[in-house]
Amino acid sequence: MVNYKIGDIITFTYPDAKCHEGHEHQHDPYPQVLVLHNNWGGNVHGMNFNNLSQQEINYLTALVDPVFAEEIVKKDMRIRQELLRLTNLDVTNPLDFFNRFIKGFVRQYDSYRRYNPKKMINVRVVKNYDEANRTRRTESHQRINPGAPPTTSAHPSQNKHFSSFFSRYQQSMSRLKGK
Repeated sequence: MVNYKIGDIITFTYPDAKCHEGHEHQHDPYPQVLVLHNNWGGNVHGMNFNNLSQQEINYLTALVDPVFAEEIVKKDMRIRQELLRLTNLDVTNPLDFFNRFIKGFVRQYDSYRRYNPKKMINVRVVKNYDEANRTRRTESHQRINPGAPPTTSAHPSQNKHFSSFFSRYQQSMSRLKGK
């Protein structure tokens, strides 16, 4: 069994299911998902990247990856404005997080998904939240300051805002399981 957590990007096979009326329910059979919660009410909640534009994917990636956020805000003012508006993090569940911090930027509500873990086959972590952030921060610092000792932040003041937001969400939600 593959362990994945909030903030990881996973891919898996998710076969189509019959709905209660016998009609085929359209599912993406090979989703690539940013995990917003790995066990909320017995389901995996996340954002399916396959339903998003590149700008929307960049925004979600910037939410969880502070080094990417530092790079993308130089190129995309809309993403910069959205990231800088992120402040109060009193969320009660993954859908609340989506509605308050993602939906305004990601226009397609269909990208928010709940997956039954029993139907998820061949689950693979594409990008591990903790490892990716640690590695990218170190690599970025080395590019900016060659020969400098590794650190977790190339630009502490800006990086702190971008990284602490999703980290706080991850920490608060990882303790909760939902109903």
